Amino acid sequence: MTSPSEASDEPTPSTDLPNGPIMWLQWIEELQESVQYAPPATSEDLDQAARTLGRPLPDDLVFLLQETNGLSNQGVDIVWSIQRIVRDNIAFRSDTTLLQQFMSFDPLLFFGDNGDDDAFAFVQLPQRLDVFFWNRATDGRSWAANSLRSYVEQALTDSGNWYYDPPGRPVR
Repeated sequence: MTSPSEASDEPTPSTDLPNGPIMWLQWIEELQESVQYAPPATSEDLDQAARTLGRPLPDDLVFLLQETNGLSNQGVDIVWSIQRIVRDNIAFRSDTTLLQQFMSFDPLLFFGDNGDDDAFAFVQLPQRLDVFFWNRATDGRSWAANSLRSYVEQALTDSGNWYYDPPGRPVR
């Protein structure tokens, strides 16, 4: 048994699919054949991104990006490349115009969009696996999915603006 100080920093694969760890591309192709993929992100790119952003990337996002550095469907960047994730998150946190117009983006890690100016993000402070939808017009932030897997599934299989009333939304 390893002690916490000896534990690996390597991400652990999600096991929320019936056959064990997600093999993202295989699973995605079963959902939607018209998806556009990119060559995988390198470990160096992912490590540099975490250092640049000052926080670890969610494990499932790392695993997805290790299979495809971005995921698009019908012109919508469902999951951005690691380069865009870094670029846009730095811009969200440092652009003075954005900082004057909107609540702080510091707790969020943006990683995809809906084809408009709206975006999807993980809450990282405190760290959560849920995906949230950010509405640029209202600066509204609302729950969209309970995991990256659920988000990708909804984005690929549900037409329309599913994120305004997502299935499984927690009841208050």
